[in-house]
Amino acid sequence: PYIPEHGAILSPNVQMFRAGPETGFSFLPEPVAIAAVVTILMPDAANSNYQTLLAEKVAVALEVAAASGSDEVIIPELTGNNGSPQAVDPRKFGDTVSSVLLTLYPQAFKEVHYVGSDSFLSACRLTHGDGHSEAPLEPTV
Repeated sequence: PYIPEHGAILSPNVQMFRAGPETGFSFLPEPVAIAAVVTILMPDAANSNYQTLLAEKVAVALEVAAASGSDEVIIPELTGNNGSPQAVDPRKFGDTVSSVLLTLYPQAFKEVHYVGSDSFLSACRLTHGDGHSEAPLEPTV
């Protein structure tokens, strides 16, 4: 499906039925219900405005997630097409996501969960301090 340049795709009521790569994507004992999955198109990392475009896309994804009525959000570290890194610096991405959350959506979600490499998680922690800032958002990393 086509993903608009300045938009996102909302897939409501998704059921996850497989575990992750650490178990060879084995079947879960029971499906896990997720309120929604939001899909965005990553900007080209070679673009001179990459950081600005990335922040805009993250903001769109969070806006759609908030509009879906979910009070929790899971933010994975992103890679390029087909899982191969496309010059996506996990520290910059973590910092961008965390900054957009705290700046534009500080009260949109009760819980924020980050999933990814140690450098991505470290960037998210640095932006939020120890994860227990005075802002209503208390991310789980």
